[in-house]
This record gives sequence, C-alpha cells and structure tokens, in this order.
Amino acid sequence: MRSYDDGSFFVATMQLPGGALSLTCGERSPRGLSALETGNMEPTVTPRDALRLRLDLDALPLPGGFRQSRDDLIVEAGGQGFRLPPLNADELTWSWSVDLGAADPLFAAIPAAPEMVLHGEAGRLALPTAGFAEAHGQLRRHCAQMFATVGQPWATAAPATPSAPVTPRAEAEAALARGCNGPADAGPAAFLAGEIDGDGQPDIVLDWREITCRSGHPRPFCGASMCQASVFLSSRPGTPREPLELLALGVRLQPLSNGNMAVAVGGSLSMCQPQGTACEFLYYWTGSELAELR
Repeated sequence: MRSYDDGSFFVATMQLPGGALSLTCGERSPRGLSALETGNMEPTVTPRDALRLRLDLDALPLPGGFRQSRDDLIVEAGGQGFRLPPLNADELTWSWSVDLGAADPLFAAIPAAPEMVLHGEAGRLALPTAGFAEAHGQLRRHCAQMFATVGQPWATAAPATPSAPVTPRAEAEAALARGCNGPADAGPAAFLAGEIDGDGQPDIVLDWREITCRSGHPRPFCGASMCQASVFLSSRPGTPREPLELLALGVRLQPLSNGNMAVAVGGSLSMCQPQGTACEFLYYWTGSELAELR
C-alpha cells in the first residue's frame, strides 16, 4: 500500500504483484493547497466508502478492438464468482476502472485462495493474492482517515455499485439473453434446479426446447429434433461463457444414490436403435466433467 499527498490532493493505492490490478482512493488534501499551486490538474478523486478498481488495458484485452466500456468481467475468488459492474476505459491511467464499495463482498473472498482469476470474453488472467487482506485493511483505514479529515466520514455515503455474486441461475438467464439476442419466453421446465456437483448449492440445467426468442431469431442450439441442454454448476464459478453442453431429446434430473442428481437426456432414434425403443442417457459430475453413467 502506497500513499501520496502533494498538498492539493491525496491518493492511496494498493497493487497486486505484476501491476495489472490495483485499488485506489483519493480526494482533496487536508493541507488545502489549490491545484494551481501544485500543478495537479488531473487528480484521482473517488466517492466516499469506495475504492477504485483498475485493471491494465493490456492485461485482459477485448476481442474486436478497443471499446469505451466493458461488462464481461467475472472474478473467481475463494470458490465464488463475482460479476463486476461495467468498467470504463481511462486512457490517462491506461486502465479499465470501476468504483466498488470498500467493503464489497469480493474483497472478503479474495484472500481465501492463493490466487484470484479474472474471466473475460477472450480469456482469463490469474493473479496471486498473498498479502491482499493486510494491504486492503491498511488501504481502507488510511482512506477512511483521510476522508474524515476533509469532512467526508465514511459509512455515510451511498455505497458504490456492488459486484454481483454469480449464481448458476443468473448465468443461465444471461446465456438465454445472449442466445436469443434479446428477450425470450421460457416455458415452465426451462430451468431445472438440483444438486448435480455435490457442493450444497443449487445447479441449473437450461433446456433450450422450452425457449422462444421474442426477437424472431430461430430458437438457438436446436436442430430438427435435438436441442442443447446447458448445465451451469455452482462449483464452476467464473466460467459463464463455457457451460457444459449436452444434446437432448428431452431433459430431466434423476436422483442418484449418493444424494446428487444426474442429468438425464433423451436419445434420438439413431442413438436408441440398439435398444429398439426410446432411450435415455444419464450424466453425472465426476468433479471435473459430466460423464455417462453406464
């Protein structure tokens, strides 16, 4: 954690090893000098009760070239996933930036694992977390003290937009909106909820047969008879753009003897010919993949 005060503005920053990601606060200096006296004409000023998260523009590039904002970033930390609010490009600091509440749940989850992983549209970035809790605590205390000194005590302002915990249901709904390129109508069996991966949290299977796209786009991920069934597991946070996919002529959840659920998918006529009748295949979570139960 580093701090600086030139008399007109103060700034305090903590930076993860490698410099790709940092947290910052800043405001007017208690010394009260004008920016004309110090020449600090482009200071960092953040809201009360907030820390500015900055990610180097080159650290996790967007496909298709530069944009002014992005909303694709998910942070996987301590076995949880958190979707960041939209980040804006700041070419002055060469970073993507967003203000998060100083006590955002993301910051409490980060120290629970030796690394945090940022997932974006075109890749992932793993960052070490050693020392994060100590540095974050120092930064919060310093920022709160400095803001109080200039008459802006913390815990009185409206909190910054929080990061949103990533749940299988939220990711299934996001996948639905992407697949239909907009709003859609979901049938009563579109979202099947059950314990598939054994971590005690509900998982979701999105049955695309149950989806009607309002935009007029053809129903995605469906052929003449078979449709995809997209499986979103709570034990795989941060990978919303990579659901596990199965082809199905109908899908349901089947209880197993170990207390978990298998994903039961109906087979096509060609798949079921050896049985001579309709057939079904069961897939269970091995800890790393969905495997057929034989």
